[in-house]
Amino acid sequence: MSSKTKGEKLNLNRSYAEIKKRRQEIDDVTLSTAALLLKRLKLVEEVGKLKKERNLPVLDVKRENELIKGVLEKLEMSRKEKEYILTVLGIVINESRRIQGFKAEERSKAFYNLFIKAKELETLGKKVVHLEVGEPCYGPPEEAINALKDSLTKKNMSYSSPTGLEEVKKAIIEKVNEENSLDFANENIVLTPGGKFGIYASITTNIKPGEKVIIFNPSWPVYGSLTMKAKGLIGEINTELEKGWRIDSEKLKEEIDENTKMIIINNPCNPTGKIYGEKELEEIVQLAEEKKLLVLADETYSKLTFKPFKTVLEYNYENTIYVDSFSKTYGMTGFRLGYAIGKKEIIDKISSLISLTVTCVPPFIQKAGLAVLETEKEKKYKEFMKGNVSLTDKLLKNQPVKYMKPEGGLYFFIKVLKDKFNSLDFAEKLLEKKRVAVAPGTAFGQKYTEFIRINVSTRKEDLFLGLKEFCEALNSITN
Repeated sequence: MSSKTKGEKLNLNRSYAEIKKRRQEIDDVTLSTAALLLKRLKLVEEVGKLKKERNLPVLDVKRENELIKGVLEKLEMSRKEKEYILTVLGIVINESRRIQGFKAEERSKAFYNLFIKAKELETLGKKVVHLEVGEPCYGPPEEAINALKDSLTKKNMSYSSPTGLEEVKKAIIEKVNEENSLDFANENIVLTPGGKFGIYASITTNIKPGEKVIIFNPSWPVYGSLTMKAKGLIGEINTELEKGWRIDSEKLKEEIDENTKMIIINNPCNPTGKIYGEKELEEIVQLAEEKKLLVLADETYSKLTFKPFKTVLEYNYENTIYVDSFSKTYGMTGFRLGYAIGKKEIIDKISSLISLTVTCVPPFIQKAGLAVLETEKEKKYKEFMKGNVSLTDKLLKNQPVKYMKPEGGLYFFIKVLKDKFNSLDFAEKLLEKKRVAVAPGTAFGQKYTEFIRINVSTRKEDLFLGLKEFCEALNSITN
């Protein structure tokens, strides 16, 4: 054997010895870590029992954020090391929630239970007035139904590209560009099976365990549920009726930290009907740009607005993901058709998820969506909603409630001016005794127990009847 070969073999043996030594150290650290995690588990279980005994909520977002902040401040780490620690902390915190009995769907559970109970009553032959679910009574348009039939007759039932049919994407992009003076191309859009999937895909393809998503409350509970499903952390900023549901930019600055990745803005807002002003939007986009954050803009209700509206897209921030849907604008809730718009890199990630899961939106559904884009239905439906908003505003006058008249969308978010009012208890009794279904405010944030959300996109006769029963039930409550 040559001296060179002997030298190479010796070096290899030394390398193996060094690897073995390092692996032993890894084993020792892993064992110590596992022992500490078991100790942490027992402490978490004890905290969970104490919370249960005192009827305290399991989820404590403020505490979670304080824990992460404390760890990051006490340890000196490189950027790569911080990413690793945040991922591990995200997993640990999510496991703590699970051990204490928290479920990501918990906040919306009561709301959906009411909806299920209402449907059960209908199967028993009882008439229920649905003021809880945002399902417009005016759709789907005849044009959508005819296009669907025609597409099926022509056997247009094969796969499309995961991003959608080119002619449908082109029509949507041209409409968005024309209405907002933008210049997006077909590569910047992906069709999704409903707007909710667009939200789901935007969160799950961009949020890693331990990364924070900022949400403005009151909010659609799906944002928080999906963030936690992705093992992300929530940064909640509560807004107030008394302050016109405005977003406080100082609170937003305080909430943004080094593990913040995304800000979600729903405009117009579900449940408040608030349209955020240009100053609020500018401040959000400016902060996002400074901190290099993603902005997820859910503008599902943007075509049902009753005052001037400016889309977040007009601020030309490249890290914006825009989501919209045909469900509310055209009453096509069961068609499950929505879309996301953003830079190609983001759209490609969403498209990959669609390819791996649902493959594509059915082409005949896409064709139905294309047909309604060429109609004037959104103007007609906006006028219908204006009428229902005015009727609701009139019927709620002189009642023991306080609210901001909606500037867009389908809902009134009403504060009930009764001592110790509990929205969930009230909603359950209203359904049981009056056969009227409404959404409890706690579904939209823990702070809003005194609020009720009412969907006003139903038929006028049902709206009148439902509000009559609602007001009678309110006035029967004694302080």
